[in-house]
Amino acid sequence: MIRALNKARTVNPLRIGTWNVDTAPQARLDALRAVLERHAADIWVLTETHDDLRPGEDYAAAHAELQDLAVAKRLRPGNRWVSIWSRFPIRQSLPVSDCQRTAAALIEAPTGPLIVFGTVLPWPGSSPGFASAIEQQSADWLALQRAHPDADICLAGDFNTDFNPSSVFPGKAGNNALTKALEVSGMTCISHPETFPHGLFSKPPIDHIALSSRLAARAEIVEAWEGDAGGRKLTDHSGFVVRATRS
Repeated sequence: MIRALNKARTVNPLRIGTWNVDTAPQARLDALRAVLERHAADIWVLTETHDDLRPGEDYAAAHAELQDLAVAKRLRPGNRWVSIWSRFPIRQSLPVSDCQRTAAALIEAPTGPLIVFGTVLPWPGSSPGFASAIEQQSADWLALQRAHPDADICLAGDFNTDFNPSSVFPGKAGNNALTKALEVSGMTCISHPETFPHGLFSKPPIDHIALSSRLAARAEIVEAWEGDAGGRKLTDHSGFVVRATRS
């Protein structure tokens, strides 16, 4: 299923997309790449991805470290938790505390300098725990903002929560910790269920995009698709694109 929302022309538009592509198996690469090309984000934060899944020849990348192939049989050389792909110049890759599950880059976007922080937050039974990962990663968000005070920030990727306080994982405490960390960092989650457009997905997403408040105020979800885009199951995650402007 593919839904396109309001596409009115805006000044200095920036399109940011995120999608968990479930290790991007070789047999699905062409179909996954076709979805990325169809939605044409300027910046992609892909999670559970592979180096061969490049959105296009005009993209540069900042990556998390390669995954340990011993962790799962389906992994192959080139798998990573996070890759950031950008059509705009990447000024530099930025330091992160968790080089496996996160990656960050400073990008020269049309809206101004932009810190992009890609993440896969923990799921049940994984290590570190959800609260520990939030504490660690939120310290990175604040440190990067202090180092680049003129830049907006975008946090995107697999948050492993739909923010439902009654969910067993990460539970009320975990969701509260994430919500508080976003507030302290001055970010608004564009895909939070309180604001997510009704009817786009069959179930609430666990992949999200949060933006610094001054950018979030001029941002909206413009495209969304299920993991079975094109009638073929490509991944068990939905994806979407946010368009943002900054006056």
